[in-house]
Amino acid sequence: MMVLHASAIELGGKGIVVIGDKGQGKTTLGLKLLSSGGRLLSDDVTALSFEQGRAMIHPGPPVIKAWPDALGYVGVDPHCCPKLFDETDKRLYCVPDSQTSATPVELSRLFFLQDAEVMRLRKMGGPEKMMYLGASVYLSRFQDLRSEEEIGRDFDFSALLAQRCNAYMIERPHRLDFLEETCREILNSC
Repeated sequence: MMVLHASAIELGGKGIVVIGDKGQGKTTLGLKLLSSGGRLLSDDVTALSFEQGRAMIHPGPPVIKAWPDALGYVGVDPHCCPKLFDETDKRLYCVPDSQTSATPVELSRLFFLQDAEVMRLRKMGGPEKMMYLGASVYLSRFQDLRSEEEIGRDFDFSALLAQRCNAYMIERPHRLDFLEETCREILNSC
């Protein structure tokens, strides 16, 4: 099993994983995909495994940590969601059961988010996928605390994932007014 700093959504029975650095909009994009008929698998932390040769996404808790403007953008009243911590305005949105998936779903696509001046979706090649996957392993920032065996296992898992899964780079301006277009690009690619 491998854990990524990513969010995961089920779209029509297919699992997608949205990967990006902190603040890139993984959660906001996930909220928009939910409002477009998707079902939450996980927010911010995504567990993957290989079962019978298929990459599977394992569901996490049915909650999303989001900023009030992102919640409001998709029609959720942020004042109905408790604050995550007193010192932040980030909210905890409990996703309705009808918008969650409680069982593992096969991974169909990986989407990496990147800031850019214009919107563009492009398919990624193997070496590029490996580079971005390696940087997205949840515990990669704690290399000093991990054994060589754990690091090797994550590398092998990333290599298998890069070999077997399609991945796309979504280059886009990082603004809410590009959320519709970003969502449309993902839906069209699935």
